[in-house]
Amino acid sequence: LHLSLRRQRQMCIRDRMRAALFRREPLCRACKALGLVTLATERDHIRPLAEGGTDTPGNEQPLCEAHHREKTHAEAQRGRNRR
Repeated sequence: LHLSLRRQRQMCIRDRMRAALFRREPLCRACKALGLVTLATERDHIRPLAEGGTDTPGNEQPLCEAHHREKTHAEAQRGRNRR
């Protein structure tokens, strides 16, 4: 039960962080750099948590689903190449 409550608290905090990010920056940062206007749907860690990134506002960016998928794929490739 204790872990369940802890997990619920973590999820609630992440949901609030996601909502705050989209309020501050509602457009996909990668699309915006290309001159496109696309609503962000994903809260992305600039430096992945698995690579030592932090779960803080300074290490997050809003991305659309397509850019998030592309970035996640590249990160997975890097992880496989490190083995």
